[in-house]
Amino acid sequence: MNGEHLEKSKVNVERHYKEINGVRFEEGVPKEEISSFLERLEEMDRKGIGKGFDEDIRCCLEHANAGSTAPIVRDPLKPYALILGKMTLEDVREKMREKGYKGMDLHENYTLRELQEKDFSKRRIPLNMSKADLDKLITHLSNLYGDGYPHPIEFIFIGEGLDDDGRYLLPHLSHIWVNGERVDFPEDLKQIQVKEAQAFMPGSIFVVDQKGWRVNKMKENNG
Repeated sequence: MNGEHLEKSKVNVERHYKEINGVRFEEGVPKEEISSFLERLEEMDRKGIGKGFDEDIRCCLEHANAGSTAPIVRDPLKPYALILGKMTLEDVREKMREKGYKGMDLHENYTLRELQEKDFSKRRIPLNMSKADLDKLITHLSNLYGDGYPHPIEFIFIGEGLDDDGRYLLPHLSHIWVNGERVDFPEDLKQIQVKEAQAFMPGSIFVVDQKGWRVNKMKENNG
């Protein structure tokens, strides 16, 4: 199976990724991990998504990052109902409006120390922002809670629906929860957008960005 997949690969020299069957793999990801991931995708292709997801408008990314058992799909930013052909794009949008559902929601906890040290290495949703925006966020939180605030702060990222191709737009920072209380941000801080979301597995990091699946090798594997 390895040989068959590797023959179909094409190399992205600039990013040092090879694309195999629609998935980007960073150079150095173990072949076993490549085969395992592709086998899971192929298994879902053979079996279909499953009866329970026929009219589910959520995307795989939400489930993967919540640690659930939802199936992996080839395009994790497309709602299940579109992938299955159970709804049109307008049907999905209408269903989202009915439910008051604006797109994917992602939650992640950060401590102020992590933000100050910019250490997002163990996070499923590493914040991707300029130094100026990060400094602004840290200053805002420090003013609210004190520079040495020790407790995790829950960040809520909320999406803005679907684009014209029926793919979820990766969400923006919406608000935080601190000690069970919702705290809203100034509008300029809400422009902080999720660029990718990660799910960690042995040996590799499985990432979703606007181009779909990307598999990175773990840092300790970097030679």
